[in-house]
Amino acid sequence: MMPLSEHEKDILRQMEQSLHEDDPQFAARMEGQAWSLMRRIVLGALCVVCGFLAVIAGAALQLMYLGVAGFAVMVAGGYYASFGISPSRLPFGRPSLGLPGQSQHI
Repeated sequence: MMPLSEHEKDILRQMEQSLHEDDPQFAARMEGQAWSLMRRIVLGALCVVCGFLAVIAGAALQLMYLGVAGFAVMVAGGYYASFGISPSRLPFGRPSLGLPGQSQHI
């Protein structure tokens, strides 16, 4: 991926400033969604790690209920972290650019 040139960065800053001036409520809502998404991903990942540790502890201590509970926490954490993430919000989920060899049919 190529870094942005100074001209492109300046244009993006101007667009952001224009958005804040034209519709400050929308701009604030978009910034809030980014923090909400990041918080959800971090909390979900933390649950996955804690669940994994519980599975390992359950196996080491031979406590089946601890392993099952840890697995449930892992699955719930993964689901929570991924809930609300659509492919269009991910950098690799952008629509195809129509590169050679790719079908343009739906």
